Amino acid sequence: MNIVRDDLNRGSLVNMIATVHSYPSKAQPNVTPFVHKNINMMVNHGVDVSVLAPQPWPFGNRSVKQDWISGTEELQGIEVRRPGYISFSCKKLFGRYSTYPLTVRAFVGASQRVAISLEQKPDIVYGHFLYPGGLAANSLAEKFRVPSTVVLGESSFSLYEEHIGIERIKNDLSKFSKIISVSELNKSICVERYGTDPNKIAVFPNGIDSCKFYPRDRLVSRESLGLPMDRTILIFVGAFVDRKGPLRVMDAIKDKPDIGVVFLGNGPELPKGSQVIFRGPVSNEDVPIWLSAADIFVLPTLAEGSCNAIIEAMACGLPIISSDRPFNREIVDSSCGLLVDPRDIGELGYAISSLVHDETKRNIMASNALIKSKVFDLSVRVKDMIDWIRLECL
Repeated sequence: MNIVRDDLNRGSLVNMIATVHSYPSKAQPNVTPFVHKNINMMVNHGVDVSVLAPQPWPFGNRSVKQDWISGTEELQGIEVRRPGYISFSCKKLFGRYSTYPLTVRAFVGASQRVAISLEQKPDIVYGHFLYPGGLAANSLAEKFRVPSTVVLGESSFSLYEEHIGIERIKNDLSKFSKIISVSELNKSICVERYGTDPNKIAVFPNGIDSCKFYPRDRLVSRESLGLPMDRTILIFVGAFVDRKGPLRVMDAIKDKPDIGVVFLGNGPELPKGSQVIFRGPVSNEDVPIWLSAADIFVLPTLAEGSCNAIIEAMACGLPIISSDRPFNREIVDSSCGLLVDPRDIGELGYAISSLVHDETKRNIMASNALIKSKVFDLSVRVKDMIDWIRLECL
């Protein structure tokens, strides 16, 4: 869809609707904080953003219902509306029919119900992730007759292909005025697999807020967190699931008892043992202190869009050990980290040992990581995104 408004022709981008599947709240501040950081930075750059984050009704679970957030709330000056919708989950029936399109349709419907009550017509509608946020953005853009854009931060499109289908994905991608990809890999998938016009896609890797993510004194950080002063500490930040690999980290260090690990996150794959110094979720505001207290960042992830956790660790001056896969090669090079086969426990263990036992190498990589992280400044990223959307929608 290439609908253009007069005010965009004049080079302005003032009012935006953002449709997102999940968004932080006062009660749950750690839900997709990176989405809020991007939108909050847009506000800092003069864009008036209204966030639509429909929430599935928590049928049959009273405890969830009590904590469930609906209605409207304001977060750092951003109005967030959370209409309810019925989720049909994401399952295959009879091995063929998927319930996911019904869930997506319900999400889009909830977005439409709220959007029509907004007082001001948007200049553009912005979706985060293709489904369901991106599809909702396209739907609202058609109603308001304005351009639409989507941020593709997906680590994989396989779920979409299984439950939505390739042809539907191609069709939906073609409707966006512009597409923001967090990686060259995601752009190439869109162009080569889904036939998307490469001229409507720009790559903007994820960014970090340098005012929050910067190195603190290691010993002071450890003391404030109650961590051992004289132990080599690895840190893992991410969901405790196989894709991220917390148990692979434990396997890689099981013969290295002097090494301790901090695991920030939650999920079903719980790392256990005497080497686990800390395990659990922490406030996003506290993550920089935990990173600063560690010696090495480790994340043997299998798939990412553009990994915020890695960039944040680099900004706190940590050498990186992660996966030798295309999504990481755009962020980490040999000057600041070691990339390995994330499923090869021996290779992962060797990389860890090589940095643990070579302090000079570790310090050089840490210094280079800090320098390299400056490229991923969130304020610069968002300004460039806004400028690109504005100019390309002329």
